[in-house]
Amino acid sequence: MAFDGLNTATGSNTDTGADGQVNFNRLVSGLTPGTPYHWRVRAKYDQTRTPFQRHGPWFQVPTAGWNETDLRTAGAPQPYGFCVGDGTLAPCPCANNGGTGRGCANSSFANGALLSGAGTTSVAADTLVLSASSMTGSFVTFFQGGSQLPPTIIDDGLGCVGGPIIRLGTKTTASNASSFPQLGDPLISVRGAIPPAGGVRYYQCFYRNAAAAFCPPATSNRTNGVIVTWVP
Repeated sequence: MAFDGLNTATGSNTDTGADGQVNFNRLVSGLTPGTPYHWRVRAKYDQTRTPFQRHGPWFQVPTAGWNETDLRTAGAPQPYGFCVGDGTLAPCPCANNGGTGRGCANSSFANGALLSGAGTTSVAADTLVLSASSMTGSFVTFFQGGSQLPPTIIDDGLGCVGGPIIRLGTKTTASNASSFPQLGDPLISVRGAIPPAGGVRYYQCFYRNAAAAFCPPATSNRTNGVIVTWVP
């Protein structure tokens, strides 16, 4: 993106010597998701007014006068969590709130099961893998939704994935964990029928928790959810 001198932020800030004390924010619209852009940040330090100026992650030469650095936005967006069972959005059904960012607690793991995603979320270069851990039972079902719903109690956990629902696959667990896709499985973008232009999809896992004394009478639970923004 050519720098046109319009998308700038100026102002005076005092550096107290603590990390993260000086922040400039500027909203830039009209960018294409997943496309790398190059930016130049230019800041001027007045060492008589900011005697605590020191080396930071952006500017390597903390001297008086103008300093410049180049920044670059990331490519495809990374997956991030939602629909957590830690009590911040809604209480779990049997006071079985899990750990921060995880699903509701199950009979073996008080922190609850965790779903995460890693890889490239590009339809043309898909390497996304969903990984689930800290689950009970021998099998886990990975599923994809086209919409997000408010947290709803489903058996021992919370569900937030709405239709249309696509079952990506049911996999066996090993050491209370599993992943999708595995060897021989289709890519998530293929199995989930993500259009070439991309889109936002919502993922969650269902697993069995058949311990009779835990949160009766239900016998299943959910991981937290993961939101993926697919780009072309």
